[in-house]
Amino acid sequence: MAETGLVRFPGRLDPGAQEFIPRNPNQLTLFGPPPPQPLPPPPHQVFYPYPPISEVVPYAQYAAPPAYASAAPTVCAPIPPSSAAATRAVLLSSVPSDVSEGTVRREVEGFGEVRWVQMERVCEGIVTVHFYDLRHAERALREFREQNMQQQQARLRNNYASYPFIPNTPPPLPPNNLSSQLLPVTPGRGLIAGQPVWAQFVIPALKAVPDGHNQGTIVIFNLDSAVTTSTLKDTFQAFGPVKELRETPSKKHQRFIEFFDVRDAAKALKEMNGKEINGKPVVIEFSRPGGHSRKYLNALPAFSVAGTGRKILKTAQQFELGAAAAAAPFVR
Repeated sequence: MAETGLVRFPGRLDPGAQEFIPRNPNQLTLFGPPPPQPLPPPPHQVFYPYPPISEVVPYAQYAAPPAYASAAPTVCAPIPPSSAAATRAVLLSSVPSDVSEGTVRREVEGFGEVRWVQMERVCEGIVTVHFYDLRHAERALREFREQNMQQQQARLRNNYASYPFIPNTPPPLPPNNLSSQLLPVTPGRGLIAGQPVWAQFVIPALKAVPDGHNQGTIVIFNLDSAVTTSTLKDTFQAFGPVKELRETPSKKHQRFIEFFDVRDAAKALKEMNGKEINGKPVVIEFSRPGGHSRKYLNALPAFSVAGTGRKILKTAQQFELGAAAAAAPFVR
């Protein structure tokens, strides 16, 4: 083991020497790295410009094409409300989006003379056809619907025939009240570009066609109350077939006359305005929206464009369910 006790250092030390005390005890000398040297100046950069690309590789001179500026988006007219009462405006839906106005006119002019065709929504499959004569519009709607229903029934029969377990005698199709009351359609008519479409009456807008204020009805003012309906009808039937005469109970001096053809209404107004009837000069104007025209709004709701597809699909599903139920006893 090491010996413990005082450690004596070798050498001679004077115990009586004076203690060393520094003159400036607060001054401390710190030693650190020298400050960094400043960076040398960058070398002089020499720039050699490249020759133009046209001097190295020749290329054909051309002018940049003008930038394409799209026109302001076209605001389509709203879809007119449907009408259960017959009108001269027939809205066709499910029309091929690439069909032209000439094709539409050619297809619908087989029913009668066309006043105007609205193609603003053809990209959505919607076209509105305006006829001069109300009877032509009714004929067009009947045949368009007949063709559409025939296509739907043919599709259902094909689906029915695809089930091998169903008996050969299919259940009868639901009766079509519209077709049972009308004459059969001519084969090949009622199609647009070879495709079946759906048709419905709509309330025509005044600005939809030129002279849209003429909807086939004229109103006669300052009429002698003694003039009978038969006399008035005989007078105006000389300008064209009259569909209906109406009178206002509170205004005996005022009558409404509706023609089948809007051109006959225009002719009657031109010839009879200011003329005397039973000794009194009358004033004739086209009937404005409102009044009796509200019959379109108060009538039973017609087929809507949005609900047509759902109703047809529902009919198809009901038919298929009925066919499956009829075939249930024959399934082995």
